[in-house]
Amino acid sequence: MEQPDYSKYTTEEPQAASASASASAPPIMVAGRWRRIGAFLIDALILGLGGLAAGAILAKPFTALGPWGRLLGFAIAVVYFGYTQSSKGGGQSLGMRVLGLKVIRQDGGLLDLRQAVGRATIFCVAYFLSGLSTYLSGGNPWINGILSTPLFAIYFSILYLLLFNRRTRQSLHDLAFRAYVVKTAPGPLALPVLPVWRGHAIIAGGTIVVLTVGGLLATLPIWPNNPFTAMLQLQQTVARMPGVYEAAIAVSFQQSQGVTAPILSVSTTIDNSVSDREALARSIARTGLENYPDGQNLRAVTVRLSSGYDIGIAQSYRSWNYAYPPIAWKSTP
Repeated sequence: MEQPDYSKYTTEEPQAASASASASAPPIMVAGRWRRIGAFLIDALILGLGGLAAGAILAKPFTALGPWGRLLGFAIAVVYFGYTQSSKGGGQSLGMRVLGLKVIRQDGGLLDLRQAVGRATIFCVAYFLSGLSTYLSGGNPWINGILSTPLFAIYFSILYLLLFNRRTRQSLHDLAFRAYVVKTAPGPLALPVLPVWRGHAIIAGGTIVVLTVGGLLATLPIWPNNPFTAMLQLQQTVARMPGVYEAAIAVSFQQSQGVTAPILSVSTTIDNSVSDREALARSIARTGLENYPDGQNLRAVTVRLSSGYDIGIAQSYRSWNYAYPPIAWKSTP
């Protein structure tokens, strides 16, 4: 029987065919903003569900952390994004796997663990630590400005570049490590040739300066009858009260029988040391009546006490609300 001739087949032919198929495939392009946002939302959902599951078991220890609980969430998020988006995790978080995205270096390789963790740190730091600046400053606008301005600058720059850097689609944390988020595909790599437009730095930097300086100036006591100054001073006073580690002040107006009168609302986060919540609410309301400039004309003072945990990736609070007219707050023992 005549034997078939195998001499015309070589080991190089399948490789050549594979290379040809790869060359004919669509190029690997940088991902658009909406797909990146979608992948992040999936990752946020995964982290949030994990945080809530942990909170169901560790609610008391999480609550005891107070505002420092966000450091725990920060560490968890950095480990998650840093590992999964490095060469150890294939350059893809779970959300990226779902939507077909990958983080790569400029040469097409994957970030090493150190680079991926650094990139994740820049991405997470502003969101998770922004609340700590208010707590550490005790409500002082200048100290708070010094602590929060760098975080705000990072947060704003990440968002701004993600939305408006159309040339390279790189955000701040990408640029810091020369990383790109691309679509997963078998084709050749086709990264942008043009660099980031330098005007983005001017626009983003100018906006950050204007918003920061404007926010500080709005709280200065140099403006006549400045309501922001009075509210800020009251917020500082309440935040220093025993058992309170965070406070927010708001004023609304209610019209009744043709008369419009303000309502002062005080929202606080309290720790586990508070045993008599009604007494604390009464003390907060009286402090508001004494320190708010128009306290004698207030229609009502509402106090909201909240206790629970916030670890950044998940939070759970239980709240108690108290609302009475000024005369009732003053007459109660």
